[in-house]
Amino acid sequence: MPMDMYLPLSFASGVVITTLAFILLLVRIEPDEESRKIRFARAILAASYFLLAVPDWLNVFGLNDSDDIAAATIVSASIQSLLFTFTLITMIQPSLVTTRRTLVNIALVAVGSVCYLVADSLAGSPIVTCVAVAAVIVQLLLYTALFQRCYKKFVRQVKDYYDEEYERPLHWARNSFAAALAVGVLAMLSLTVPQPVYNAFMCCYMAFYIWFASRFINYIIRSDYYLPAVKVSAEEIVEPEPEPKTEPEMVASDLDFNDSSEQKKILQVALEEYVASKDYLNPDRDRNYIIERSGIDPRYFRWYFQNVLTQDFRVWRANLRIEEAKRIILTTPDVSMNALAIKLGFGTSQNFYHHFKKVVGQTPTEFLEACRTKSSE
Repeated sequence: MPMDMYLPLSFASGVVITTLAFILLLVRIEPDEESRKIRFARAILAASYFLLAVPDWLNVFGLNDSDDIAAATIVSASIQSLLFTFTLITMIQPSLVTTRRTLVNIALVAVGSVCYLVADSLAGSPIVTCVAVAAVIVQLLLYTALFQRCYKKFVRQVKDYYDEEYERPLHWARNSFAAALAVGVLAMLSLTVPQPVYNAFMCCYMAFYIWFASRFINYIIRSDYYLPAVKVSAEEIVEPEPEPKTEPEMVASDLDFNDSSEQKKILQVALEEYVASKDYLNPDRDRNYIIERSGIDPRYFRWYFQNVLTQDFRVWRANLRIEEAKRIILTTPDVSMNALAIKLGFGTSQNFYHHFKKVVGQTPTEFLEACRTKSSE
């Protein structure tokens, strides 16, 4: 590749990525227990930026020849896939990422990279390069499968916690992983393309790292929305799933619940207190909160909502929140919808608008205008 554009691009890339690494380290994160994994993710991401800037600075100072550049690109792709995958998984499934797991994966990638670099320097055979590229592809496929599993769990947890019924606000995690994956693959392909294409790739390469850093900073800003939903693993949920029953057993169980006037009275009192104290506005006070406080059988709780109230608990709680929203909108017309969404436990204004229109048939603004028109008539 002619050097007229190669060195300026390498210099620009080195400056951008190194600067972003320092910016990430300077972003303030509250030093509490809940943010410990975020600080860990920030350390991983900043380290990955510093490492990925190293080949650029080696190029600038003339310490890489053409063969070294190819080897460095393959190793960088492997390191990038490792660090970016673990960063994203730490963000969406903090409990899954431990120091031990991270160090084991880093050690595996480091050993593989060293073996490849030694073999490449000794043999310099295209076969060694092909084997290394194949190993990186396998690594990418394994990380993709791992991330997909974590992402599905993340979406389910946030939906359950905030009663969300759509995924669009959560797509940033999936899009970030897909972009990081694409950059890793394109980096290896860039070794075989003409200079103009490589120049365009380098510009996209820098743009990606700027975008990814901004997504991480945005996550830190909104961590209060995501962390409560993922901090409790599925194994910690109080309400157990019912074991498969034969049809006679299910009938007998329903008869027991129908005759359980004592449990019904206890649950009704608990629900009345829950509504009176507006506990439904607190996302942490879900069905498990009622079950624990009342001492009610979780199976009866489920049966009561299915057969007496004929709706799921989450739908019941969302309707209570919407009724409270209607009251606040009428009494405080200039209320901020973002602030109202957070106050009501919906997390985001998008989620709030979605549920409000689903229940009321109008957006909050349309509802307010309709009420004003009706009162003026």
